[in-house]
Amino acid sequence: MLDPFKRKHAQTVPDMHKPDMTLIQQVERLKHNPTVNVPLNIVQLRKICKKYGINSVSRLEPKKLGNTGIMIVWDEPKKTFILKK
Repeated sequence: MLDPFKRKHAQTVPDMHKPDMTLIQQVERLKHNPTVNVPLNIVQLRKICKKYGINSVSRLEPKKLGNTGIMIVWDEPKKTFILKK
């Protein structure tokens, strides 16, 4: 018999304590620490573009992520896209 008062039971954990699976960790990291530049791999870049409705990313033109103040830019020395605030 299951005890309904167990706090770790899946049905009794409030939604506010469950992890939000829609958050993108790279964006959240930059929101909390705006001085870092976060490199992105292609999977992360696609996920961010899908969430923020970005159709195409160019090496020449930075893209803004909504009104967050965060941009996707090409980092020439690292040869990768990065998140920058």
